[in-house]
Amino acid sequence: MNVLFFFGAGFALSFVALIGLMRLLPEDFLVATITSRSNHAHRVRQIGGLGLTPALVAVLAAFPGDWSAAIALALGAIAIATLGFIDDWSDLSAPAKAAGQAVIAIAILAFLAGRAGLAFRPEWVVPLTAAAIAYVYWINAVNFMDGIDLMVVAGVAPGMALVSGLLLAAAPDDPIAVAGVTLAGGLAAFGLFNRPPARIFLGDSGSLLTGFISGLVIIDALARLPAATAVLPFAFFLADTASTLLLRFARGEALWKAHSAHAYQVARRGGASVEAVITRVAVVTVSLCLLALLADFFPGAGWQVAAILTGAALAAIAVHVLRQAGGRSVGRT
Repeated sequence: MNVLFFFGAGFALSFVALIGLMRLLPEDFLVATITSRSNHAHRVRQIGGLGLTPALVAVLAAFPGDWSAAIALALGAIAIATLGFIDDWSDLSAPAKAAGQAVIAIAILAFLAGRAGLAFRPEWVVPLTAAAIAYVYWINAVNFMDGIDLMVVAGVAPGMALVSGLLLAAAPDDPIAVAGVTLAGGLAAFGLFNRPPARIFLGDSGSLLTGFISGLVIIDALARLPAATAVLPFAFFLADTASTLLLRFARGEALWKAHSAHAYQVARRGGASVEAVITRVAVVTVSLCLLALLADFFPGAGWQVAAILTGAALAAIAVHVLRQAGGRSVGRT
């Protein structure tokens, strides 16, 4: 019941907020710039995050469980969405944007680690440092992957709904789980307006927010659920971003510079339609979610290894297929 309630609350509040913003804000407010790297050819406002953030904050502020942690999450969400808004508005430099993300991510992890009594234990220094690095990487990964209509809705929302739902079912007072389920509902509402041709984009305010919350969900799940269940639903985004980094490094490219080398971008620029790309992403994401759910039912080490290897192979194949799809006629516009 809690899962459906918070998902529904996120959907309803975000839907109302997005409708209001679409009607009240000027037509030229935060319009996405069209460049040679763009995957759109019409004027679209980047206001999705401006609707999702207040909806999430409202639910967290009213959360009757661990209120102090919920407020900390709400403040973190506001901070990361504000950073994204500033970037949407004035195009921050890559170092400034990365530094802002790192500060916010480390602050929320330090708060949560302190509440758990882990922050000042020497044996936890390395794990917490690794978690912080991985967390910042994931926030950036979601931001980079948000390049065509419905990508985040298809590639993150199903996994966040599943993993957060499992967490919430086990611990109804877990504010991270509440945030994850609520934002998944908000992304479902956003998807109604982001269908191609999109009427609105998430913007960096929305993609950074999604990376921020989904990253915490993954970390929370790694502590409470089988590892395969925590990670597999997000394996496609991990496979695409990791393979893109490796390919660009092998080509001697500057990794901090803007590019269009992600698998989904290669497919799109090669002629595959947005619908064809998103359908493939949605299919592999749902398949990974089913595999993660199976891993939750069978938590033994052998099952976990088998699930992780199967999921990694599935994600890798999906990325390879997208990279090859650009040169084929299937799904071309």
